Amino acid sequence: MTYTVRDSITPSASATEAILLGLPVIYCEGIHDEKFLKRYLALPPEKYSLRSVSGKPKLLEILKSKSSVPRIGLADADFDHVLGLNKNIVELHLSDHHDIEVDLILSDTFRSNVQYLYDYDLKKRIQDIYEKCFNLSLLRYVNSKEDLRLCFNDLKFRDWDGKTIEELAQKLLSFKNNKAFHGNQGNINLVKAAQKYENRAKKLCPKQFHNGKDLFSSILHDLREHLKSSTQKPKPRLPHTKEDLKKEAIIAFTNEDFQRMSFFKGLKNFAESHKLNIFKSQYT
Repeated sequence: MTYTVRDSITPSASATEAILLGLPVIYCEGIHDEKFLKRYLALPPEKYSLRSVSGKPKLLEILKSKSSVPRIGLADADFDHVLGLNKNIVELHLSDHHDIEVDLILSDTFRSNVQYLYDYDLKKRIQDIYEKCFNLSLLRYVNSKEDLRLCFNDLKFRDWDGKTIEELAQKLLSFKNNKAFHGNQGNINLVKAAQKYENRAKKLCPKQFHNGKDLFSSILHDLREHLKSSTQKPKPRLPHTKEDLKKEAIIAFTNEDFQRMSFFKGLKNFAESHKLNIFKSQYT
């Protein structure tokens, strides 16, 4: 495994570094979040520091530690809104929905773009997309609710698309990163937990319940199926991966979309409180 300087940053080291620089700090989860924020923040930052910290657990650890440095943390909500988690961390600002990716998918401009480019009505298809992702989202919910700390990173789209809870649980628990749950009993317990929470999960807002990365995977697959039967000529070239589709959504994300996000509101209050000019001119 290759490590970078960024990977060696600990919560105390990050705080110490910021103190030495004398700068307020804007923390985010990872490099992709940092790149997203840089579309809207004034660069290079002269009176503040923008830092990605390789994951939400590390971000929460930093914000729970004591520091005299003004700081704000921006993170995906995941299931925090529906489970009432991390409400007491005043410097933490969560995404409005499950994650930033859901915000991107909900953008009217993105939906208009896929309608124009691919003759694909995402607004009509989104409910079917939610249903296709339900079993995976349910296991993610159980993982968070029960604090199981299962790793989902090895799951490919083919591993979960169209799979039952039993099939998906068996596949998930077969990965070496989940070896603590290996064995038939682990599979049975996970399935039972999913069944326990299934009815409750169906009543949750899908924007809070579903992981945006899973939604992008399902949308891309649905787009491919749509174009197979489409009479559109010439056939448009689809993005190769969900990451490519996400890039299209980021490009489509307007200034107005950003200003509606809780991230913008949190950053604006942070900037005003510390007399900082952190936004590009169109947001001031």
